[in-house]
Amino acid sequence: MNSRSLRQCNGCEAAIALKLGADQSFVGVVRRISRTEYAVQFQVRDAHTGAMILARQSDLRIGADYSWNRGAAALINSSLLGNP
Repeated sequence: MNSRSLRQCNGCEAAIALKLGADQSFVGVVRRISRTEYAVQFQVRDAHTGAMILARQSDLRIGADYSWNRGAAALINSSLLGNP
């Protein structure tokens, strides 16, 4: 069996979500680009078709280790919840 991560499986998380009874899958990734730059990314897919429903990314240029959660919260508020 090949081991691979959900962030690099080209949508395999949709099939996993479907097996678990979900209609959509959600994958979130925080990447450290440099000491002061992080990228927070998420993807939502239709579990039945594997089609991408939503993909968003927020780039952060703050040196604090806790800055990624601010980017994740901003993405969720603006994209998933529809709040300004």
